[in-house]
Amino acid sequence: MTIATIEEKYLNRINGLLPFFSKQLNAYRLQCPYCQLGSKDHKGRQMTASRCKGFFYSNGNALNYKCHRCGVGKQFHTFLEDHFPLTFFDYVEEREGLGLTGKGTNAPSLSNAAQRVAGRLAGPSTGAGEGMESERQETACRGIG
Repeated sequence: MTIATIEEKYLNRINGLLPFFSKQLNAYRLQCPYCQLGSKDHKGRQMTASRCKGFFYSNGNALNYKCHRCGVGKQFHTFLEDHFPLTFFDYVEEREGLGLTGKGTNAPSLSNAAQRVAGRLAGPSTGAGEGMESERQETACRGIG
């Protein structure tokens, strides 16, 4: 199984939780979770699919995220870590089982991933509450808890 196949699998797993998610010709479009929060855009207009500026695109053998409004760019695993911590652990665990994590790859090892997420959730950083809310939504969607 290739990295791209694994990332597509996990993208399909979270796409129902991403507002206005749609497949484009060679990318995926969605409402940016970093700058396009809520039901209105920055000019006060109702959000529509055509106003969404977040994209997942293929970069060689991996997926990356880019917002054409706020400029945030992230690798797929970092996007998962920010917004879907439970799915992030499943993703890293699967990649580790295939030997596709750690130094020289585009994903952390399982132990490094656990330390990073635990540090973010315990610390007073601004993104911690955001991650916890996403985790609650993700858990509810899965029917857990």
